[in-house]
Amino acid sequence: MKVLTPLKLSLLSAIIFAGCAQREIIFSQSKICEAPLTSIYLQTIIPKSSQSTLQANEFETLFIQTINPTGCFKLISSPKDAAYILNVSYEVTTKNQEKDEILKVETKNSLTAKVTLNLSNAKELRQEVGISTIDTEGKKFLGIGEESSISKTDEKNAIKNSILVALKSFILALQSSSPLPQPQESQQDIFPPNNP
Repeated sequence: MKVLTPLKLSLLSAIIFAGCAQREIIFSQSKICEAPLTSIYLQTIIPKSSQSTLQANEFETLFIQTINPTGCFKLISSPKDAAYILNVSYEVTTKNQEKDEILKVETKNSLTAKVTLNLSNAKELRQEVGISTIDTEGKKFLGIGEESSISKTDEKNAIKNSILVALKSFILALQSSSPLPQPQESQQDIFPPNNP
């Protein structure tokens, strides 16, 4: 069974669950903001020493695919005064265990994706971290059954979920520091329900 678990104390947005070990985990998200809260200039992407199979340009694609649907940020091509400059790093670690008994073999695999957003503008420096873990288990009796495996698609979804966890923390901080809305406006829930 595969389970993707975001690890963030205030943001336990368990978005993704899937069935047996051969199924792919599906990443989904919803729009969070009706209008951008701030602009972001993506300055650098740093792949930390890890077991990730993703190159920096692949990570950039995933980052854009994750940040744009939120509706909370405007990505800009050059730094501006009020905009945040973003330096982002990512790392992936995996653990594999196999327990071999007389009639059965049990396998457990785990992948943890960590994304760190370092944001700065003229007024502040911020760091937001998102961590997601995928665990898989498989059992074989007399050679029959399922093997535990984690695919590249699973890795991408774990990274996208980690990006989203870090972004939601930043969004929450931006929304709490912005002026209160006018009485006729309705407040947007930062954690809308996720529809597959």
